Amino acid sequence: MANKKQPIDKPPRILKKGTCPQLSRTTNAKLSYNIGYSDSSGTTFIRIIANSGGGFFSNEWIALEAITDVIEAQPRKEPFPALVLKPLYQSRGANNHGFLAAALRKEGILVAVDTKPYLNRFGGMKAFSDGIGKLIQNNTSLEDEVALHAAEVEAKREALIAQVKAAAAKSPRKK
Repeated sequence: MANKKQPIDKPPRILKKGTCPQLSRTTNAKLSYNIGYSDSSGTTFIRIIANSGGGFFSNEWIALEAITDVIEAQPRKEPFPALVLKPLYQSRGANNHGFLAAALRKEGILVAVDTKPYLNRFGGMKAFSDGIGKLIQNNTSLEDEVALHAAEVEAKREALIAQVKAAAAKSPRKK
């Protein structure tokens, strides 16, 4: 089996954008996430892209196959915490796994345990897969805000470098 943490050669096309509440009942913060698809590998991915509550997170793409592997490795009929998703991330942020679990709940892949809101059960893949399958077949490709922002930041960085070089070229050098 290939390493599911390998960098993605080409960014997945965005099939769906969603928002969901965080798992914590003490906040009204919302998370935004993307579901993407790689045409070259046939892999579906998910990533968190924003948090209105201000907590740090990684916007790494996580393969859905890796997620389901982790879920399937849990004892049958036993609820599990979001913490089991932590190894999926290269970045070791404290919020990544909980935020991912929140998005997976919104998509119906996970469901909360009524009496223990921080525990999850596998909710199934059929409805999710059917919906995503239609988006793939329709060749859906939404704008990638993360990539646009990264390009803007890179353009500003390049402009700043050019300004510094121009200023250095104009100033007399001391011997």
